[in-house]
Amino acid sequence: MRLLSVRLIVSLILGITLVSSSFSYYEVLGEKRALRSDLERRAELFGESLAGNVERAWNADSSRANSGKVPTNELQQLVQRFGNREHMLGVAIYDRQGALVAITPELATTLTASPSLMTQAIALDREENSFVRLGSIPAHILALPIRRQNDNNNNDNEVLGGLAVVHDASYIRTQILLAWRQTFFRVLAQVFLIVLITLLIVRWSITGPIARAALWIRALRTGKISFRQEVPDLDMFRPLAREVATMAESLSHARNAAENEARLRVPPDDPRYSLRRVWLNKEEEEGYYYGFSNEGLWPLCHIAHTRPLFRANDWQHYQDVNRKFANAVFEEIDNVAKPVVLVQDYHFALLPRLIKEKRPDARVAIFWHIPWPNPEAFGICPWQRQLVDGLLGADLIGFHIQSHCNNFLETVDRVVESRVDWEHFSALRQDHRTIVRPFPISVAFTGDDAAEGNNHAFTYLERSALIRSLGVEATYMGIGVDRVDYTKGILERFFAIESFLEKYPSYQGKFTFVQIGAPSRTHIKRYHDLFAEVEAEAERINWRFQSGKWKPIVFLKRQHSHQEIEPYYRAADLCLVTSLHDGMNLVAKEFLAARRDERGVLILSQFTGAARELRDALLVNPYDIDQTADAIRAALEMEPEDKQLRMHRMRKIVREHNIYRWAGNLITELCEVRLDAPEDTQEKFRASMSVA
Repeated sequence: MRLLSVRLIVSLILGITLVSSSFSYYEVLGEKRALRSDLERRAELFGESLAGNVERAWNADSSRANSGKVPTNELQQLVQRFGNREHMLGVAIYDRQGALVAITPELATTLTASPSLMTQAIALDREENSFVRLGSIPAHILALPIRRQNDNNNNDNEVLGGLAVVHDASYIRTQILLAWRQTFFRVLAQVFLIVLITLLIVRWSITGPIARAALWIRALRTGKISFRQEVPDLDMFRPLAREVATMAESLSHARNAAENEARLRVPPDDPRYSLRRVWLNKEEEEGYYYGFSNEGLWPLCHIAHTRPLFRANDWQHYQDVNRKFANAVFEEIDNVAKPVVLVQDYHFALLPRLIKEKRPDARVAIFWHIPWPNPEAFGICPWQRQLVDGLLGADLIGFHIQSHCNNFLETVDRVVESRVDWEHFSALRQDHRTIVRPFPISVAFTGDDAAEGNNHAFTYLERSALIRSLGVEATYMGIGVDRVDYTKGILERFFAIESFLEKYPSYQGKFTFVQIGAPSRTHIKRYHDLFAEVEAEAERINWRFQSGKWKPIVFLKRQHSHQEIEPYYRAADLCLVTSLHDGMNLVAKEFLAARRDERGVLILSQFTGAARELRDALLVNPYDIDQTADAIRAALEMEPEDKQLRMHRMRKIVREHNIYRWAGNLITELCEVRLDAPEDTQEKFRASMSVA
């Protein structure tokens, strides 16, 4: 609140000062113009009057005037008589050649030469005036021509010389400075008064109520009061008062629920699990996570036409972080006999060997969540041998599908000295046997089909509400849910939708595809550029086809919770999963688990691990744009009985092979691994070699 007050004060001071100064500037500028105009007007009136007297004195003797002789004495007396007016420096008279004829004594010391204005006035036979500086004095000079009066020789308007009337203009600057001084003090007073009044109003009507509300919420958060106690005065924020009260009630219920859950899940007197965080510095995060893991291993294993980047510095950070996690594991299992350790994913390829070397009694498994490419592709990595050796420190290595297991064992056979047992899918290296198995990962299938029934009307109402909330009108809806990653085939998906609308124009104005795209790893340039490409393609296709309130693609570019995504799964006519290469892809299984009505169609890339299990999906090659477009049409026009039969069979697979079965199978097999003594293992290895 203090920061808000400081910002408000500074903003008011700057704003009022700027506005007041701007108006004052124009006021002072106007006053300056007025003073100058007044001086010019007075000089002109005086000059015209004096010029008439000079002309009469010059032409008093016609014979002398005709001879061209200048009446110097008479003119000198004339200028001395008229040269002592207010703000006047003096008067000077010049002949036609610009020679000085008469001048007031005060002006003689300042005006040492004929002004250029006088030359112009005589030459052009017209009045001239200007503001100039005479030494250090700002002055105004009015130059008027002196003409011959009418006579019988028809020499009308002949110019005899000129008259210069010089005024001291320094008083104008003095007046302007005085005006600025007055303006400064006026603005200062205005700023002070307005800031003071504003702060009083803010404190009385805004800051005070907010502070009281904050204290009330803090007391509520800490449990010192009940949400049923009176809400502080929030008259100015009446629209928020009810929301604050509702939030307070929800907060109270949430605290009670959290306390109950904490007592059930992690009783203080009998803790069932603990969470240990391992903190990384900025350099480790950059090199280990963004660098080697996601710019190196991720594109290497997915073979998605993005070049892997391998940097020695990133590899060093990868090794350091794996050792850091290993040390954390050792601290946790220090007093545990025969511990069981499950390592997750490609970020920790070195961890199994590090653990096994120090704790050979530990059962260690690692599950590799992404594909394992063929040996030729994996051979790109400069440190392939170290990675494979690190993984072979595990007793059990899990992949999603059998082909990934095969690729890994082929890589082992080529990269390190070992013996691969293809019959039992294992590898023997350094007296240690590693089993390699497929464990297709899945989702938590919690749908109660019997309770839900086939409530199709609810789905249609939900879809209608969802589509309206997106600001579009459509009859059919498709859904795609992905991190914005180059392996997910989002651009290919959009191209297929464009092709579908081209080939089957009857669906224009009827089919809308909702792409939920969570920004991912935008710190990496390839991902940052991809997000821009996806957004641009969606806009291009929409620009081409949209009409009225309909558009073909709605791109929701933010993170969504599972609770936010599930209504889209349940309302969609089809789900598009077009991964270019994927270990499993759980979006496909999430879509199936959400479809308790057994409606909707899954269009699935043949390059996903899920395609091995979900054979009733419409399998497509995502690179074949026309094939995917035809699959969209087939999904929308499929007979309801066919949809239900396919969905029923796929949901049965997901129900029976859910995430709990995956975890149970993995842990069970790990716990059944026999930890052979080193000498026994060596003896078996020698026996197998002799037989071979």
